[in-house]
Amino acid sequence: MDSGHRSFLDSYKRVSLFLKISAVYKHGMKNTGVVQPYDVKSLYGPALVGLVLSAFLSGLVTLQTFQYYRNYPKDSIPLKIYVFVLLLLNMAHLVIIFLFVYYYTVLHWGDLSVINRLTWAWSAQFITTSVIIALCHCYFIRRVFFLSEKKLCLVVILTILATLQVGMSIWLSVYGLNGQTILDFLETEEGARARLLGISIASISSAALCHTLIVGATVWYLKSYRTKWNQGLLDKILVYIVCTGAPTSLCVYLTLSTLAAFPTKFVYLIFIFPICLVYSKSILLSLNARHAIQNTEMPTWFSTTTLALDHIQAQADDSLVRNIIQSIRRDRIGGSASRITVPEELHFRNSGLYSGHLSLCPDADAPDIKDCSE
Repeated sequence: MDSGHRSFLDSYKRVSLFLKISAVYKHGMKNTGVVQPYDVKSLYGPALVGLVLSAFLSGLVTLQTFQYYRNYPKDSIPLKIYVFVLLLLNMAHLVIIFLFVYYYTVLHWGDLSVINRLTWAWSAQFITTSVIIALCHCYFIRRVFFLSEKKLCLVVILTILATLQVGMSIWLSVYGLNGQTILDFLETEEGARARLLGISIASISSAALCHTLIVGATVWYLKSYRTKWNQGLLDKILVYIVCTGAPTSLCVYLTLSTLAAFPTKFVYLIFIFPICLVYSKSILLSLNARHAIQNTEMPTWFSTTTLALDHIQAQADDSLVRNIIQSIRRDRIGGSASRITVPEELHFRNSGLYSGHLSLCPDADAPDIKDCSE
């Protein structure tokens, strides 16, 4: 019995020691300098792909910014400052994610202990991303505000969602600067990691829901202005809004889906790194299309051939009015035209921050512009 009892105690001690070692090993053994094995490819690969995509989109954003300042010199000062701030923030974002990738792939290549250190660029990129997305949301929310004839209900909801997105992203940034490691963003079994995952998903979900509501509201209000006289023009505008907003929606939902499907990997970095550049590109496309809308070849995400053409058309004082007149001539069945009221705040006029209504009473043969309010 004594030998059996001692054998049982020895077995119990071995099992207890094994469980303690396993627990320490599971948490990375930070106090002893031993690093938990981690496949760095799941971090380095998506980060590098996200950096390349961001660099490519940064070039497109810079090109569109140059095109904007060249073709719209008479825009309001606040709008010009807004575009310039977007450009600066996007450049800063690109530099930050470059430093993040450079830190892990160059300065500390092959050093697995670097997983236990979280560089400041990790937190900074959350801030730049959230601020840029919020600025873009403000632009779109203002457009919805004027298209809805200044109805506040939907605008308040959109503003709350945009604010939640920024607040949760800043929370993640502060948490990352509070002595955390990359492994803390991977351990789904721990309560802290569960909170991090929940905050990340809630932040991206807020941005996705806000963007979806903005697109839906814009399309809905534009369709409410449709008549048989302006159907051709509004259809062109609707198609253009959907086409330019599709990459933004795709990027947002891919970020959300990859984060939810692969919480212990960094696949979502492929999409979250360039997402703010996608938003900025969508804004600039909307601004630069104001004079080009009457062309059959509209500016697209990758087009550069409309630079000279847009510059020539920018000399026109009121291309939207000419546009509507052409649409009336093309779509009119016959007889005298009825009064037409279309939203002027479609970001296709000289000032992207201006809002109002345009009333047209075209003549049967040669439509003229005049005030129909009297």
